[in-house]
Amino acid sequence: MAVPPRHLSHPARRPQGGLALITAVMVVAMAAVAATAMVVSQQHSLHRTGGLLHGIQVEDYAVGAEAWARVLLRRAGQENGFDALDQDWAQPLPPMLIEGGGLQGRIRDEQGRFNLNNLVEGATVNANALLQFQRLLLLLELDEQLANALLDWLDPDINARFPEGAEDDAYLNREPPYRAGNGLLAHVSELRLVAGYEPGVVERLRPYVTALPQATALNVNTAPTLLLATLVEGMGLVEAEALVQVRDEEPFPSLEQFTAQPAFAGREMLQVPLTLRSEYFRLLGQVVVGDAEVWLSSLLQRGPDHQVRLVARNRILPAF
Repeated sequence: MAVPPRHLSHPARRPQGGLALITAVMVVAMAAVAATAMVVSQQHSLHRTGGLLHGIQVEDYAVGAEAWARVLLRRAGQENGFDALDQDWAQPLPPMLIEGGGLQGRIRDEQGRFNLNNLVEGATVNANALLQFQRLLLLLELDEQLANALLDWLDPDINARFPEGAEDDAYLNREPPYRAGNGLLAHVSELRLVAGYEPGVVERLRPYVTALPQATALNVNTAPTLLLATLVEGMGLVEAEALVQVRDEEPFPSLEQFTAQPAFAGREMLQVPLTLRSEYFRLLGQVVVGDAEVWLSSLLQRGPDHQVRLVARNRILPAF
């Protein structure tokens, strides 16, 4: 009688041992994947938390920069009878190191620029402001008829001016469609929505214009050469630069001293409001902490009591 071979008497032992080994390897692999996922999740969580903390920090520093601007403007109002570019408030804050980053800032006199909202008084066009704006356009080698489209954007009616005016029908066919503002500008960047104000036009105008919530006078101690040239018909840039050179040596202490300059002798000045004391200023600042960065543009208003309040706060692209 035949006897079965010995190696056939234990057929199940090897497969069971192999299955246990595979199972153990799978358990270890799954544990490793889970541990890795936990570490990655923790790192992402830490990164998000750090980002949130840095975001809070940059906001705090931005508010601190506004406090710095308030102090300088209040002190300038108390100590000086006029605002000028040689005063402390007009000096840029040099880049400063802070924990995990840095900050910088400067204050700009918004009344050293042409206030676009001066162009209308309710439903009425301010003829002198319009003439000044048209002179500015010509000095910048831009089409003076651009003023008509802006007037239509600012005034409350729906009647397009001629030539180059623009009301709703000029904007409803755009993609996306929108309607004319028919009100004051909230910010200079709104110019991009006005017919004819292509990016190149806006960039040419940007250093010389502002949009303030009420009519304002031009500060002759802070206005640039081109705006001083708009005050007299036919004034050249050389004559206007001479005014700036006089001002750089010593700011004008009175409007009488300004209008007595030789550049105005025998000429009729445009009847627009002028001032030596400004009410509206803008803080431009940058704060960086870790990966968080913020650029701010804060419009500040200084009252007759020298107290300074925040009018508007915007987040902007780099504009230094």
